Amino acid sequence: MKRHILSSILAAFFAAAIAPAGAAPLKDAKITRIVNDVKAAEEGKAPHRASLNETVRPGYAVGTGIDSRTELLFSDQTITRLGANSNFSFTEGTRDMTLSKGVIMLQVPKGLGGAKIETAAVTAAITGTTILLEVGPKFIKLIVIEGSCSLKPKLGKWKRRKLVTAGQEVILAIDATEIPQPFFINLNLLVRTSPLLTGKWGVKLDERQIVAAILTQIRQFFGQSNIPFTSTGKPSFISDIPRTDNLQIPTQPTQPTTPTTTPKAPTPFRGTTPGVLNGGP
Repeated sequence: MKRHILSSILAAFFAAAIAPAGAAPLKDAKITRIVNDVKAAEEGKAPHRASLNETVRPGYAVGTGIDSRTELLFSDQTITRLGANSNFSFTEGTRDMTLSKGVIMLQVPKGLGGAKIETAAVTAAITGTTILLEVGPKFIKLIVIEGSCSLKPKLGKWKRRKLVTAGQEVILAIDATEIPQPFFINLNLLVRTSPLLTGKWGVKLDERQIVAAILTQIRQFFGQSNIPFTSTGKPSFISDIPRTDNLQIPTQPTQPTTPTTTPKAPTPFRGTTPGVLNGGP
């Protein structure tokens, strides 16, 4: 009984923190980048080939094909990037989005009331945050780049939330009833190499909080011989997990007690901010 009451209190706390009163709903978005096959569809109508600078309104669906991607910029400067084979929509009068399949990079500016992404298995609630979220046939995968995200399963009796913070990743089966413990990924390497975070896009990401998260992770793990990332010692990238019935969830290796070498601090990803992003003045 006490555990149930505590769970209810924590759930109410998360809800209050993630959806502050007066948060303005998401309005129209403009398509700012199109690569290959991108389609948009108004509710109840057949999909059409999307065009650059096209306005996407609540209720519209945006989809990408093979080797395709697109970017949407909302009027409040929320940035959404979709990878290949993705299907995305958002609901009128709310800050709710739906990702039925594929990969999304979402950056919500701080102080706007956050956003909520619905999938078949979980609800991901964020505030001022940058995340990568993938929905596969058999799994859900979340990486928090900066900020935090509250994950809540849709199945199971208690539906307990779990908070995932910067530099952490969660992978769970599509029919999971609990959110597993997050594990660390190499945030600096991910940000420098992920196709949804690098390359040519229509809108530049706000890199300040991303850089701060990278530097925090470097300070946290610098001087350790074996940074507690995934079992391979490498970051787990979006779309690198085989879509099979037997989902293999990475586990954190045991931290050695005696360091053998001291690694050099990673070089932060390239960008336009002087000093930090370029690795020097």
